[in-house]
Amino acid sequence: MIQHLQELGLSNQQSKIYLALVKLGKSSASKIATEAKVSYGTIYDVLSQMERQGLVKTVPEKTKKFIPTSPEHLLDLIKQKENSLNKLKKGVKEMKELYEQEPGQPVVIAQGKSNFYKLKSEVTSRKKRDYSIRPIFEYHPASFRRMKSRIKKGVDYKIISGPNSKKEVRDKYKKQGIKIHKTPIDNVIMAVYDKETLITLINKNTTILIKDKNFTDLMAWFFTSLS
Repeated sequence: MIQHLQELGLSNQQSKIYLALVKLGKSSASKIATEAKVSYGTIYDVLSQMERQGLVKTVPEKTKKFIPTSPEHLLDLIKQKENSLNKLKKGVKEMKELYEQEPGQPVVIAQGKSNFYKLKSEVTSRKKRDYSIRPIFEYHPASFRRMKSRIKKGVDYKIISGPNSKKEVRDKYKKQGIKIHKTPIDNVIMAVYDKETLITLINKNTTILIKDKNFTDLMAWFFTSLS
């Protein structure tokens, strides 16, 4: 619990003292220091800080006593923390957008299967569209479920399959509203996303990632122009 209170901005001593006060109720400084295991020499300074923060109240008796404010006050601190984190989240999102706008290497070429997945991991967004050319179009239950879920979220799918894809597989996807076209070419893989295009030349074992939205929009246009 001490760690959680510290995440709300309380120091280690303040956390110990507040928990001790909640347990003890109205208590003297010496009793609080003993229960919280903090130095008596600093207890009054820390209690004064906590009083200014609204965590502690002073009871004006012959011997000064202290009581904790309601733990509901912590809810206010949590809300402040949440607001701060939301602002930070918004700031990070804005930084990400600026970062993605920064000019970089527009074309990256790599060889080998492992580098294909590495380049694919650099794709920044697939929230709007997922267009692809697949030499052999096969049915994978997990991929199919994931595709259905993404369609519900608004992702547009278009697929061009190679000559060896089975009709029953194509029909299964067509039932989801995905129009599948056939191509006689079976040695090229292409994926067109929101901002990037990924192309694999199977015979050459080479993958090309094109990080250019204009080019990607053009490739997307070719997909959408198919009747």
